[in-house]
Amino acid sequence: MAYYKKTPLKIYIQDVFRAKQSEHNKYVYEIFGKPFKNVMLHGVITSVSNASTKSSYIQLSDATANIQVYCNSEKNNNKLPPNCIDELEELNVKNYKIGDRRVRTKSFMLKKIKEKEKNKLKFKKGDFISIIGDIFVDNLTEERMIAAYEWYITSIERDLIWMEELIYLYKNCYNKNPNLVF
Repeated sequence: MAYYKKTPLKIYIQDVFRAKQSEHNKYVYEIFGKPFKNVMLHGVITSVSNASTKSSYIQLSDATANIQVYCNSEKNNNKLPPNCIDELEELNVKNYKIGDRRVRTKSFMLKKIKEKEKNKLKFKKGDFISIIGDIFVDNLTEERMIAAYEWYITSIERDLIWMEELIYLYKNCYNKNPNLVF
């Protein structure tokens, strides 16, 4: 198999549609002369559909385009191993005596882990989100979509930083055309 970038390529949504599919591997794409498999996108959620406790479809939008993203908590890279929370709770109780100030810190951390696990797929319209995933083509509509395997709810501030980072990457790394104006 031909060489391709192993780390996700940080791009605008429009470039998911502009990338050319490899002739040798239907999961590898190329843009700016760079073959890649995974993408890193950032934008705002414009709609949420088919939401359940295990999966959800979201419409992601940035300044360039919109794309459908499929998020499945069963295939998420951040999935905790079975019984992990139970084991952490047991360790929390077993290793510290009442009154130990470390219990408060550990309890707080455990509470945050539980919240994150419980709210993994609670997307809402207007949330800013960073996505890492693969491009795939929906068999019914023949449209490109993203199968996300990592996602993080972020903020408007992160969105602004993201756009500045992309401008830098496109000018200095992806496109070496000196006449191109962003």
